[in-house]
Parts: sequence; structure tokens; C-alpha cells
Amino acid sequence: MARRYGKVSPQLWAGSLADDLRGDHLAQTVACYLITSPHANSIGLYRLPVGYISEDIGCSREEALQVLERLEKAGFIRYDTKAQFVWVIEHARHEYQPLKKSDKQIDSVHRLVEAASRSCLHAEFVELYSARLLIEPPQEAPLEPHRSPFSSPSEAKGTKEQGNNGTKEQGNTDSPERAREPEESDPTWPQRQAAEFDQFWSAYPVKDGMLDAQRAWASTARVRPPTPGLLEHLEAMKRTDRWSEGFAPNPARYLRDQLWTTDPSTLNRPKGRGSDDRASWDPVGAALAERQPKPKLSKEELDRLVAADLAARKEDEP
Repeated sequence: MARRYGKVSPQLWAGSLADDLRGDHLAQTVACYLITSPHANSIGLYRLPVGYISEDIGCSREEALQVLERLEKAGFIRYDTKAQFVWVIEHARHEYQPLKKSDKQIDSVHRLVEAASRSCLHAEFVELYSARLLIEPPQEAPLEPHRSPFSSPSEAKGTKEQGNNGTKEQGNTDSPERAREPEESDPTWPQRQAAEFDQFWSAYPVKDGMLDAQRAWASTARVRPPTPGLLEHLEAMKRTDRWSEGFAPNPARYLRDQLWTTDPSTLNRPKGRGSDDRASWDPVGAALAERQPKPKLSKEELDRLVAADLAARKEDEP
């Protein structure tokens, strides 16, 4: 039975996802459709053939595939073309608080999760939400890990070689992606990710868009450096001239744009140069500073200007 209503978070219109989709009305429509369509469910993981999108939205199949590709690259969804399942990654987090064994809804949630077990997205979902939704990992071997259907042929070939031979992969075996890949047998991984996000959020100087930052944290789990190194970089960035003057980006942008690769020294004012030369070393910050409202005159300065104006008018009188 279809749901009677669906929740849409206001964060859909804020943060980096909104920036990515701004002006693309079809992508915005499909993003809302994936949350509220009659085929959707409360965990955000359900069967959705591309033809359903095309028919319900009124677009071509090619346009629907292009939008799905854009939403997947933005970290909003995953799409399994073989089983025709879509996963709106953060939807279950908005729908459910952490469940308890005594909650009445736990059985219905587990039935929805079980119904998605034939999709390769099922294992990723269980890994992310096992603690929040009290899901036990499946006993049988998981399906082949999800690979984006929108990858280029060269990327797909590299992924296949990595699966068949650990030495034949795209890049070094010591890459950050390999180092951050969670072990499926580790049941504490979701809890550790939540705890590490809390550390990141506490240390970040800009407290803006927490839900979007959580989404970015989940989507960058396999490429981020270890959390201690990330926090160390944050402390160095907070000491730079640009960040200390209030021009730090929001946390979701820091994560999605992988700004942990930024050299903090590039954001400092060069020695021997004053604030008047700011445009030469920080053009963005200088432009933003120009847009700041000018300071208001004090009461004494305002009275002095009014008195001078009145005196000038009296002199001009015949």
C-alpha cells in the first residue's frame, strides 16, 4: 500500500546539493519525486525502474538517466540498474530516530529492509543503518558491491581488475580509498562514523547546515583521511588569515570539495603586505569584504556633520 504522505526536509533547498541543482528544474523535480513518489518507502531504498520516472515526471528515458547520474555524483542517491533499485541515502536518517527493541515500528522497518535484499545496495544500507534501525547483518554472502552504472568504461575496467587481483587497481594499494574502506564484518563502524562526525562538527568553526554536512560525511567516508589527521588540518586552517577573518566555507563544502588537501599556508597574508594589498593574495575575501555594510557614524560625528550643514546654510541665506 502506498504511503499517504512523505517528508521533504528543507535542507533539500539549502547546502551544496541545492547549489548543484539550482536552475535545473528537472533535477529538482526528480529529487523531490524520489522522496515522495507513490513507489517510495520510509527507508528510502525501493524498486524504481527508470520507466516509472519517465512516465510519472513526463520526461524521456534518456533525460531520467541523466538526472539519476547527476544525483548520484552529488551523493544524493545510489542506483542499482540490475535490480532497478534506488537508494536515497539520507532518507532513513530523516524519517527515523534511533530505534529501540520495544518500538512498534521496528517490524515494519525490517520488512522493508528485507524486501530490498536482492539489490546490491542492501549491504551498504545495512552497513550504514544497522545501529540506527537495529538491523542484523545478513548471514549469507553479500551480493557484488554496488558500482555506479554511470562510470566510464575505463573506470569499470579498473574496478573489475581490482576485484580479481589486488595488484591490478586504479592507483596505489595504499590510496586513501583503500585505507578508509570499512570492513563489512565490523559492526561498530556506523557508531564510530557517527562519533567521528560529532568530533568534526565540534571542531569546525562554521555551524551551518548540519544535515547537509552529515550527508557529505557519509558520501566521503571512503576518501577522507583518518579523522585525527582531518582534525589536525582543521586546526591549521583555523589559524590562517582567511579563516580567522570569517571566510571559512560551510562544513559540507569542505568535505565534498575535499578541502583537506588545501595547504593552509596559501591562505595567509604574505609578510610585508598590509591589508590594503589584500586583493593580490585573497581576491575572493577582498571582494566579500567590499560587500560588507559600512560602519555607522557615531552620534558625535553625526551631530558635528549636522551642525556644519546648518552653519553652511545660514551663510548662504541673504
